[in-house]
Amino acid sequence: MYAMAIFGIFRFKWNDLEPHAWFLYIFLAIFVFSYLVAFIRLGKIPGLHQYSAITAGYVQGTFFFVLFVWGFHAWLYYLAVGCGILAYTEKTIIPFKINNIKRGIKGLYWMMKKEKSNNLQ
Repeated sequence: MYAMAIFGIFRFKWNDLEPHAWFLYIFLAIFVFSYLVAFIRLGKIPGLHQYSAITAGYVQGTFFFVLFVWGFHAWLYYLAVGCGILAYTEKTIIPFKINNIKRGIKGLYWMMKKEKSNNLQ
C-alpha cells in the first residue's frame, strides 16, 4: 500500500510535495530501518498491529484522500508523516524488547505496563 501511495505522490502530486520532501525521506528511512531491525533481530518481519500504526494509517489515508480530492495541505501532510514517524519508531524499538513475535502487541506503553506488573508480582 505504501508503495502505491508513494508512486501516486511522485507521479501526480510531486510538485506540491517537493518543498516538503525532506520529511517524507525521514519517514521512509525510519520505515525501512524498522523492518531491517525486526528482520535482523527476530528473523522475520512481524505484523505487530500496534495502535500507533493503526492510527497513523487512518491519518495517512485521510491525507491521501484530501491530497487527491482537494489538494495539498501542509499541516495535514506533516501530521500524517509525523504520525508515521512515531509509529515506525515504536516499531523499531519493540523488537529489542521481545524475543519472539507475539500477536496483539498494542504498543510500547502496554508492553511496559505489563512488564511492570509482572515485576511487582
